[in-house]
Amino acid sequence: MSTASESGDRSVIVRPNGQRGCRVLIIQVMLRHYREALYDGLSAAMNDHGVTLRVAYGLPDGRQALNKDDIPLDPSVGVIVPTRRLLGGRLVYQSIWKQIFWADLIIVEQATKYLINFPLVLASVLGAKKLGFWGHGWNHQLSQDSFSERVKRFAVPRCDWWFAYTEGVARYVAEQGMDPERITVVENTVDTRELMQQVVDVIDSDLAAFRSTHGIPESAKLAVFSGALYERKRMPFLLEAAHHIKAQLPEFHLAVIGEGPDTALVREAADKYDWIHALGATFGKHKAVCYRLADVFLCPGLVGLAILDALAADLPFITSDIPIHSPEIEYLEDGVNGLCLPYDPALYGRAVAELLTDRERLEKMKTAAGKTARELPMSRMVSNYSQGILNCLGVAEATKTG
Repeated sequence: MSTASESGDRSVIVRPNGQRGCRVLIIQVMLRHYREALYDGLSAAMNDHGVTLRVAYGLPDGRQALNKDDIPLDPSVGVIVPTRRLLGGRLVYQSIWKQIFWADLIIVEQATKYLINFPLVLASVLGAKKLGFWGHGWNHQLSQDSFSERVKRFAVPRCDWWFAYTEGVARYVAEQGMDPERITVVENTVDTRELMQQVVDVIDSDLAAFRSTHGIPESAKLAVFSGALYERKRMPFLLEAAHHIKAQLPEFHLAVIGEGPDTALVREAADKYDWIHALGATFGKHKAVCYRLADVFLCPGLVGLAILDALAADLPFITSDIPIHSPEIEYLEDGVNGLCLPYDPALYGRAVAELLTDRERLEKMKTAAGKTARELPMSRMVSNYSQGILNCLGVAEATKTG
């Protein structure tokens, strides 16, 4: 086991063979663009303690490659490894043994489809390698009685450390037998600083140009959805609820940002109704202008990291009470920075219309949304994550990042 130095210098790590420094390997199937800031921050924090961080990842293929949301990491931190997806992606194998032998601590996503996880659990149980799990704790979209979820529950406490996305995940893994002293809540987030600044930088002429381009009157009440357009995001529900809002609030407009399997459904609605706007894939300043113009963010389906973009733009986040949300739903305070409504289009629509016509209540929610976003900066996730790594390696104090 890695230990702090005998001299009392808690910032120096001693490897089992007496050499200074430790090696940490994080394994990812592919690297999403929103993780770049995390790994850059973690690498810097680890360097401050003489720890070498390496992130091993594969390249996307098939449908994943079409999303074009992956990034390369600097070769000083990232290493690309061969990745094979089997049975239509239900199983994933990565040729990563060289990196595993190199590392003292290996951190992996806790998922049964990643074949490398099984020998890593065995290595941890036998004391051959330190293993850290990170992630959701359980698949919120699957039955708890499914075979894969039973396997995951069995594996939960059979590692050296848990990096839980949220407090709720931490409670769950503790209930499955993980020692609470070996759980770190990382507070999963994305770097929203750029979006926040882009929204602030929007000027009146930008708003006027957006309204003119999309035929949105100055008096309109605008709601926005942004994300992948697929079944779990509940596009049919969103469009039906939008009609209920429009019936009660004639000045209502809906902007839908994103692409996916349900793109045709959204575009068909936009072609039919001039108050529905299918914006497709929209980024940077154009997305910021839409967010600045909007009053609320509607996401009746699966809630994930999109909630952070909404809150960063001071938009109340409005979802429904379906049971498939990812852990980030914990950032929603019902009635404070958003709403969690019954999964009924008419009830959902009525509640949104009522909020849009209550200016005082709406402004309070916008203020609360921005406050929540500012309390979840990437620097905080980096600090939490690095503290957990160093604790697992036997160092008490992690470098606090700005």
